[in-house]
Amino acid sequence: MDCETLGEFEKKPVALLGDKKICKHIYLQYRSVLDIKYIFMTNMDYGEYASDDFFLGLTEVKCVPLKRRMVEEQGLFLILCKPSVSRKNYDDLLHYQGFEWGEDYLDYLWVIQFYRHKYREDLTERELWIFGAGNTGRRFYEQFGKSYGFKGFISNNEEEREFLGLPVVRPDYLLERKNVYIIVCSVAEKEISDQLMQAGLTAYDYGFPDTIPKKLLISMGTCQVVNTVRILRKNTYFSGLYDACYYFDTIYDPCNDADSKRLKGYGNFCDVVFYNIANAGTSDIRNYEPLLNKYYSKAVRLYMPFYCFRGQVPQATKEENRYELESGWVWVRGDKEINRMVEKGYTEDEILENISGNDYWTREWILENFRDELEMVSVWDRFSSFPIRPFIENNYRKIQVFIDGTHFSYHLHLHLANEIAKYVQAEPIDHQEIIDKIEREQHSVMPVYPCVRKALGMEKAKGYKFWNMERNETEYLSFEEHIKRYIRYVVNVRNICQESGTHFLF
Repeated sequence: MDCETLGEFEKKPVALLGDKKICKHIYLQYRSVLDIKYIFMTNMDYGEYASDDFFLGLTEVKCVPLKRRMVEEQGLFLILCKPSVSRKNYDDLLHYQGFEWGEDYLDYLWVIQFYRHKYREDLTERELWIFGAGNTGRRFYEQFGKSYGFKGFISNNEEEREFLGLPVVRPDYLLERKNVYIIVCSVAEKEISDQLMQAGLTAYDYGFPDTIPKKLLISMGTCQVVNTVRILRKNTYFSGLYDACYYFDTIYDPCNDADSKRLKGYGNFCDVVFYNIANAGTSDIRNYEPLLNKYYSKAVRLYMPFYCFRGQVPQATKEENRYELESGWVWVRGDKEINRMVEKGYTEDEILENISGNDYWTREWILENFRDELEMVSVWDRFSSFPIRPFIENNYRKIQVFIDGTHFSYHLHLHLANEIAKYVQAEPIDHQEIIDKIEREQHSVMPVYPCVRKALGMEKAKGYKFWNMERNETEYLSFEEHIKRYIRYVVNVRNICQESGTHFLF
């Protein structure tokens, strides 16, 4: 799946589908280099385009329902204009229509990266001007001003001379200058695009905030990697310089067919790849090395193993997340210690007493277990671009670093996201309100037992917060209430399994 083969889309008539704002920007920016014939409506967005004044006013592009027969008869190539986080439904729709990624359609981000590389585009080496000295231009400047050294603003208003401390010039002033790139930030997007095209500018010379040709970071692997990049994308300094795509991919939940092809198709354009590596006994993680060696030869590699840590939640399952009870029943995930106590016939009060006092685990055992788990992290750290043991040792009293045996808290994700940001020369996020927001959004998977919290001198993790899918809301429970609910859950599941004759409990 090489770049030249995928680049054949330039020779075909094109149809856009997906988010109408992105479709609008792709059309306005690339109509000088692409033969865009249609905006396709699907059953997920039917009517959005037909009622939009912009699309109604176009004569050279028709807004019509997606039809496979039309695509075949006219030899159309499709460009999917959906962000990576919300394109799965469109992938499914196109798949069942018989369209395949790379053969029948590509993503708008792939197209942006294609032209970025075709023009050898790097905006950090060009003069950047914002067309629009109004509220839209202000917001863009305030968001990305630290990422780019903007020279000033452009306006058709002869009276405007200065805005936000920068000069405001007329378009003619820039037409004879070389190495200039214009970012259109105005509600008059079509009029400005028409004006720039009539002046001889092309997709190489101007764009919109969501079509700026940036560098590309791709991540692949488990939730440890994916959630780190989700946090990284909240960093406006990073987002000013990089586009980021993440692919959740494990042997239990692999990428769909389109994403598997994307992992190859984007390789030529990738500047930084962040991924899980299979080592140190973590054989449940995909081995991406052959893929990276073939398609990502130009990318800087940042890598991380699949970490397991039970120093704060020793009741958590580990590695394959399944274990066998004495009865021969197999539990997948869940709190193994409570499962064992229920199997032995302990009452609710006895279970609460065990995990609140020092009889079930002694203080010495808890501390020894914590040290042993830190040593295991040190082993995994040898295979990581960003070791995490120092972060655990510096923060375990203040936060729950892992929310179960295999999942990071958002604090650790934020730490790793900031390490990546610094590596790619973007400022890390250090605003307290962002950190507070992340902490409020964090849903625990397993609580820290009171005996563990006391032995380790932890300041937090006294309650339990989780997402109730039935009620579609976050619930805040005391530790005791959560444990009682969980005990009842275990008892009910065991009863159901006994009646059904199964030995697998979840």
